[in-house]
Amino acid sequence: MKATAWITSAVFVLVCAILQAQPPAGAGVLPGRQISQIETDAIKASLRNDVAFFENLMADDYFGIDPAGNVVSKSKAIADRKSGALQWRDIKASEERVEVFGDIAIATGLWTTKGTLAGHDIGGAVRYTRIYRNVNGTWKLNHNQLTSVAP
Repeated sequence: MKATAWITSAVFVLVCAILQAQPPAGAGVLPGRQISQIETDAIKASLRNDVAFFENLMADDYFGIDPAGNVVSKSKAIADRKSGALQWRDIKASEERVEVFGDIAIATGLWTTKGTLAGHDIGGAVRYTRIYRNVNGTWKLNHNQLTSVAP
């Protein structure tokens, strides 16, 4: 009887350990790779002006800082896309780096772009820092900081 109780207890502990070690649903891809994929998808969405992609990606409390130092809210960023004021013709990404700290991820890199905002040329090289937050298994963009790189 003691041996059966001991074996049952050992099996129970083993099953609990196995279940505890299982990754959460949707965690088959490493978070850094998920963020890198989001960055790639964001370039494609920018080039085709996919407003819905950015409405979904940006957190409700999103804000960005543009290369001129202006604060840009989610509503402004979406409005510029919807109106066609923001137009990208080309975006090349390089020097991408992603660091993940639990439910927070930071992506940095360099974009070389061709585009316009309200008819003004905004092409050139910019370094970016983006902060993502994982909310219930979905990565949301909370912040985007852009800094112009001198030619």
